[in-house]
Amino acid sequence: MNKYILIIGLLVLGGLTTLFVILTLPQSKINTQSSMKLISFSPKDGSENVDTSSNITVSFSRPLSEAEKGDITAKISPQINNVLFWEKGNATAKIILEKPLSLQTTYSITLNYANQSFSWHFATKGIISPTPSIAAPTIASVSAEDVLANQQAQDDSIFAKGQQDFLNKYPWYNDLPPVNDNYFIDFDSTKNLFTIELYPKTSASTPMNDQIAQLKDAVLLELQSLGVNAPSYNVNWVIVPQ
Repeated sequence: MNKYILIIGLLVLGGLTTLFVILTLPQSKINTQSSMKLISFSPKDGSENVDTSSNITVSFSRPLSEAEKGDITAKISPQINNVLFWEKGNATAKIILEKPLSLQTTYSITLNYANQSFSWHFATKGIISPTPSIAAPTIASVSAEDVLANQQAQDDSIFAKGQQDFLNKYPWYNDLPPVNDNYFIDFDSTKNLFTIELYPKTSASTPMNDQIAQLKDAVLLELQSLGVNAPSYNVNWVIVPQ
């Protein structure tokens, strides 16, 4: 009888120990990369007549860590070299292309993330057929390839001019610092707005308000060093304790 009581007691004790270990596991051990889900992307799958200057973006169900972002790649076919630019919050990325999209082309995008892959496709707008003219019969002899090449050249020129005009107005834009452990700076040219996330540390001995003041001073000093006249822009400070 005593032997049975001893066995039951050991089983109960073992179960409680297992439960204690599970309950005391750090949250970082419980949340794994499997909880990361792709929730939206653009252009939509199967879209047609997509403008060659359209943005390609992907959004996930939660902010991603630096390690998770580093493991994500996008493959474009026909091949275009690209990089992922992560927007504020680290949940949405814009796929920055080495060159603009071509006219009348079907593109396939394959996104590799968290040991998964997802593919979608879209087609860019076609060429505009030349209008026949009796007075100028030479127009009718222009081939579709020539029209496509001319229109592509015009689109490329507009794209390049738009980029150059933007950099002429905001020459410091490409020098904005990437996200780091202390802050993240995002600029919206359509609203003339800086959105700046500050990451004070809850575990630091310095009071939270003092940390925030120090981080604001550091950001403003950084912007000043880049040639940004901060008072001429709207600034939205977002405090995200870490």
